[in-house]
Amino acid sequence: MDKIDAPLTIHVYLEGEFPAEFKRLQIETRQFLEELQAKNTNIRFRFINPDNIREQLVKKGMMPSQLTVEEDGKLSEAIIFPWAEVSYGKKTELVSLLPNTIAKTQEAQLQNAVEKLEYSFANALHNITQKERQKIAVLAGNGELQDIYQYSLLSEVGKKYRLAKFTLDSVASNPQKTLKDLRAYDLAIIAKPTERFTEEEKFTVDQFITNGGKSLWMIDNNYADTDSLYNEGKMLAFPRDLNLTDLLFGYQVRVNNKLIQDLYAAKIPLATGNVGNQTQFQHLNWFYHPLVNGNPYHPITKNVLPVRFRFTTQIDTLKGNLKKTPLLVTSVLTKKIGTPNFVELQSIAKEPQENEFAAGPQLLAVLLEGNIPSAYKNRIKPFNTPDFIPESGTNKMIVIADGDIGSNQILKGKPHDLSLDKWTGEQFGNNFRRLWIDSTT
Repeated sequence: MDKIDAPLTIHVYLEGEFPAEFKRLQIETRQFLEELQAKNTNIRFRFINPDNIREQLVKKGMMPSQLTVEEDGKLSEAIIFPWAEVSYGKKTELVSLLPNTIAKTQEAQLQNAVEKLEYSFANALHNITQKERQKIAVLAGNGELQDIYQYSLLSEVGKKYRLAKFTLDSVASNPQKTLKDLRAYDLAIIAKPTERFTEEEKFTVDQFITNGGKSLWMIDNNYADTDSLYNEGKMLAFPRDLNLTDLLFGYQVRVNNKLIQDLYAAKIPLATGNVGNQTQFQHLNWFYHPLVNGNPYHPITKNVLPVRFRFTTQIDTLKGNLKKTPLLVTSVLTKKIGTPNFVELQSIAKEPQENEFAAGPQLLAVLLEGNIPSAYKNRIKPFNTPDFIPESGTNKMIVIADGDIGSNQILKGKPHDLSLDKWTGEQFGNNFRRLWIDSTT
């Protein structure tokens, strides 16, 4: 709000005749904008009837919403344009006032829209007042996710940030230059590394963090080959040595190796028989894919759809000066499976015994905030750097105990929407940018 030092105009297309229950959205939006205007008089807003300018709005990308209206026991359809257009200088941002969501009723959809008003406008104001886009390094060189599996998430992220792949391979030949180059970025994404990190690579990441770089870790601490699970009916899950335990330990977290099962889980499709020549599929709960609600008391995860994890482990937090906020926590009905261990597909047919799922809530994603200490503060440095930094200033880091949380499926050779399962059609909160990126930058 303080950055707005010139007239900023907001046009809201919630005027005219529309269902009575959506008058509430109009009223709530008006009240919120009045609050913004009271904080900064450069903000001006106007409500406009879209009836005569529908074609213009559609060309700008504001698609209408079709609602079902019940009057005198009869159902009819109504078209509204739940959009706002924010203009500041030569920049324009669109704000959806009725975001896509899974809601059983229009009333629930409306409630969700009202709750997201603050975030929707705050995000637009942030974007429109940014003079330079922040830079994100997508780390490579340690067997991270291939580009096609990160497409859904990164294509969304790329709308707001500058993205670049950054390989740590050059650390071996020129560590000082690699560290200098990495420090030019605001955030580093480490997405499902599968190969062991060298001490030089870890030190480079460590000094990026203590220099103020934000970081998002998506870590698979177990090897789990789902192809063999489907092809052979079972797979061996066993610990993966990434050589990151001591590094994360220095940041006061530990990603463990035990697999987590949860009775609240996403579904997977299984062939259950044939009718004629047609194979019949049934969608069954797969307890190795926990379906996890976000922390409702933190703005990062408030109102986010349930997030799907796949063969996740669990996180311990350690004592220290950092503030640790749980972002994603399982239900209380969980079970820990030690590794190495076989995971068998036929186990899906067994009736779960609730008394076996008594491990309680498990932490799967955590936000760390504060002055992050270097994991090499009292250790021999892998290479000499003239400006070793023992502790960062105020910084942020997210650690997630699942490398596939940001990995989209592939459908007909093309990346599928991360928020949708290509087989079951279930919708998840995995592709919500504010959860993974906006919270840390």
